[in-house]
Amino acid sequence: MDSVCRRIRFVFFVTFVVPKSPRCHKLTIPRVLALNGTEVSMRGWDRYLAGLMALLLAGNGVAMLAAPLGWYDAVPGVPATGPFNPHFVRDIGAVYLACALGLGWFAWRPAQGWPAMALGAAWLTMHAAVHVYDATCGARPLADIQRDFVGVYLAAAVPLVLALLRKPRGA
Repeated sequence: MDSVCRRIRFVFFVTFVVPKSPRCHKLTIPRVLALNGTEVSMRGWDRYLAGLMALLLAGNGVAMLAAPLGWYDAVPGVPATGPFNPHFVRDIGAVYLACALGLGWFAWRPAQGWPAMALGAAWLTMHAAVHVYDATCGARPLADIQRDFVGVYLAAAVPLVLALLRKPRGA
């Protein structure tokens, strides 16, 4: 029975929090505090969404680190921001990778990873605010906002909502 417990813990390692009791078939659901102060269960979709966002942000960060010129040419609107600077692209890629690690940590262990996710959400939100400012000062603000909607604004909104509304108890 002990080896079965170890296998179950390994399989559900990223998705669920498994208690350290001998009855390994029971899974615990992390608790979070809602904005009104009541305690509610952490839903699985929160963690799956954080994990998905972590994968997407990590893919973007790795692309920026590994092939900065390819990333610069492939992403719409980026060449219009100025000449190619590989150091700058890699710097931002490293920040995207750090945000992805924070989201991944939250997906794995919500109480321990929430501060890292919240910090990543703060950076992504400030990055989106810079894009809003640039769009409002540009020649085609609505076109710029539409172009950046998924890759910048939505990528910032999801971690921000998770950080504000899904803070685990004990984080």
